[in-house]
Amino acid sequence: MKKFKRLSALLIASIMTAGTVSSLSAGALAHWIDKDEMDKIIENCFPVPDGSNVYGVLSQEMYIVDKKSIIDESSSDYTYKVYFLSSEMTNRIEAQISTDADIKSIQSTVFEMFPNAETIEFEQSEITPSAYNIKIIPLNGYRPYTEVRKNDISIDNAHELYDFLNKNSTINSFNFTEYAATPGITDFGLTTYFDYSETGVYDKIEQYISEKNLNWHIRQKQGDEKKIFKVLPDNELSLKEYYNIAEQIYNDLGISANMLIPTTANLDQEFTIDMHNNIDGDANDDGELSLADAISIMQAIGNPDQYTLTPQGKFNADIAGNYDGITNMDALAVQKKLLNLE
Repeated sequence: MKKFKRLSALLIASIMTAGTVSSLSAGALAHWIDKDEMDKIIENCFPVPDGSNVYGVLSQEMYIVDKKSIIDESSSDYTYKVYFLSSEMTNRIEAQISTDADIKSIQSTVFEMFPNAETIEFEQSEITPSAYNIKIIPLNGYRPYTEVRKNDISIDNAHELYDFLNKNSTINSFNFTEYAATPGITDFGLTTYFDYSETGVYDKIEQYISEKNLNWHIRQKQGDEKKIFKVLPDNELSLKEYYNIAEQIYNDLGISANMLIPTTANLDQEFTIDMHNNIDGDANDDGELSLADAISIMQAIGNPDQYTLTPQGKFNADIAGNYDGITNMDALAVQKKLLNLE
């Protein structure tokens, strides 16, 4: 009974403290977006049209989050987010197991688990001869990110492999590396513009607008000696309308628009989660289990925009349920561990 009273007291203290303790987890990963989150963001984005010069490389896709509509071209309030997603941002698994296991059987199962992997390696460790190093990397190549993502390795795949290896071998190490996306931000007014210097481009687009009787008009870029011209909608000036114009011109005429340049480019980040030599419940990723971890979990759930967990902390915190993500039950589980009530 005393232990349960102590647990209740801890819960109350956690709730009271969660609103005031900010240094435990705030801002740790505010600018990183893991792939599961990116998948949800993409659902509310729209892609830049194919053929746009903004791509740079074939393996990238560019997505726009339309946070603000464009009211008029004289306004500077055009801030929106841009994501460049590359097919090279694939996840991977690297593990080491003891050689006393049935390696051939394990190899067979691993190949069945990851039929679309580009690389599956089993090599005897030079440093630890009694161990095998395992590396699994999914197929990517020069394909769109969204296509590559379908065959990417997820944290659920990593959990499944870890559980299998744990039952059939001795694990020395097991690391899951995931790439994260960060958005580029632009505060420029969006311009769907074309280059006069390309022979016949202006005449082709002008004729196309006339023949199709489209509600578009062409405007010369001021002070640029007719090197650049814009194609604008007559009425609606939403961000997506500009891209609809560019996409239609590209699809029908094969002419690519120069789109925009973000004020800041996004940076591809990667992080490695230690799934074997970690501390269960260590949400704030400080190397020890304490009440601060329960508070960090509650803060991350209650105010995710302000309080974030590192990828390792997020993994450590997910101890209740069947890998269902962090919940209040994880905060409760941490407190039970502290009171030896498991």
